[in-house]
Amino acid sequence: MSTSRLATAARERRASPLLAHAAPGAGQPGITGLVDVAGSVASWGPPAPRALPSLHAVLSIGLVGEIQSERDDRAGGAVWLSGVATRPFGYRLPAELHAVIVLLEAWVIPAWFGLDAGRLVDRRIDLRDAIGAARVAGLLSAVRREGTPHGRLLSVRRWAAALPPRAAAPAPALRDAGLVDRDAAGLARALGVSLRQSERLLQRHHGVTLREMKGIRRFQRALEHFDEGLSWAALSADAGFADQSHLCRAVRRYAGMTPAALRRAAGASLIAPLYRPLICRDRFVAL
Repeated sequence: MSTSRLATAARERRASPLLAHAAPGAGQPGITGLVDVAGSVASWGPPAPRALPSLHAVLSIGLVGEIQSERDDRAGGAVWLSGVATRPFGYRLPAELHAVIVLLEAWVIPAWFGLDAGRLVDRRIDLRDAIGAARVAGLLSAVRREGTPHGRLLSVRRWAAALPPRAAAPAPALRDAGLVDRDAAGLARALGVSLRQSERLLQRHHGVTLREMKGIRRFQRALEHFDEGLSWAALSADAGFADQSHLCRAVRRYAGMTPAALRRAAGASLIAPLYRPLICRDRFVAL
């Protein structure tokens, strides 16, 4: 487990600094990892924080305060389920916060919650709408009983294991770490179905097309090296872009800013480093 104090030396002297912990998924299928954030954020962080595209689903458990997202279509409860994000979105932090953010493989949306993953692309819902208030209350109770981030991760694992099955887990080819590296024909062969059926299965379990997955993964690979001082040409080549113009278009699409602006934002962000210790197929990044 990795622990990071997300504050400068001056901020650390304040009464309630923001503390963050990251824990990998501990081998639980479907759970990539957990980020546990607690403390005072009244004068901390960027004025307009944003999350960047990711191929993960996210379970956000608010224990104190609530992280509000511009993707919300109404006020909700303490636990939110978000699908794959294909575009950046803003969010607001409360003055005092304790939140547990669980990173999930997108295929758990139908398997655990009985929802088509495509319904949650660029959206999040109050989890009570999917599985009922009683089960969400059970999750909150289990998480609150634990005194450590790792304990909270284990409580989420136990809670998920006790959920009644909503749908069968997808075929191994749709859960494989190399999924995004396949071509469409290769994926269809691995699944033993037609190209059209393969596309439908992919969108049900992940919410996006293989082409979109590849674009987001390429963008995420570029983010891994944004703070290494590489030239834009070298960064483009390392991340798999055709050229520098291709990189610029992708960054504008997925981050809503120029590469230079994103590099400055990533370098100044206190939130982005939270996700680095996690063992992820792609880094869920927030600025």
